[in-house]
Amino acid sequence: MNDSTLCLRNMQSSQVAEAATKTDWRERLQRWAINWRTRRQLRQLDSYLLKDIGVSRGDAMIEAEKPFWQD
Repeated sequence: MNDSTLCLRNMQSSQVAEAATKTDWRERLQRWAINWRTRRQLRQLDSYLLKDIGVSRGDAMIEAEKPFWQD
C-alpha cells in the first residue's frame, strides 16, 4: 500500500471525488496539449516523411484539421 492509497482512504467521499475531478481535468488538459502540438507538427511534415510513417497527405490533413479537444 502506497502513500496515495492511504491518503485516499483518509479522505471523505466528497474530497475523493474532488481530487478525482482535478486529476481528470489535468489529464484532459495534458491530452489536449499533446493533440494540439502533434497535429501542428503533422501539418508541417514533408511528403517524404509522411510516406516514411505510412500516412498519406490527405489523411494527415484530415487529422491535423481536427480540433485539439477531439480524439
